[in-house]
Amino acid sequence: MTTKAKILFVAHNSVLSPSFGGVETYINTLTKYLKNEYVIYWYVPYHGDDGVGVQLIGPDKQSI
Repeated sequence: MTTKAKILFVAHNSVLSPSFGGVETYINTLTKYLKNEYVIYWYVPYHGDDGVGVQLIGPDKQSI
């Protein structure tokens, strides 16, 4: 059994946030092409009702 290598994308925003642009779209496209061979994580800022911080988003696009 082989384990997939992991990739961590670090960005200033993500396509999961309302105001995203080119970098976020590029990372999202890369994720689509690489997800079969790698486990993809995103480390991005978080702006929510409970404050501001950073979040780690897992392969299922859920915050970990």
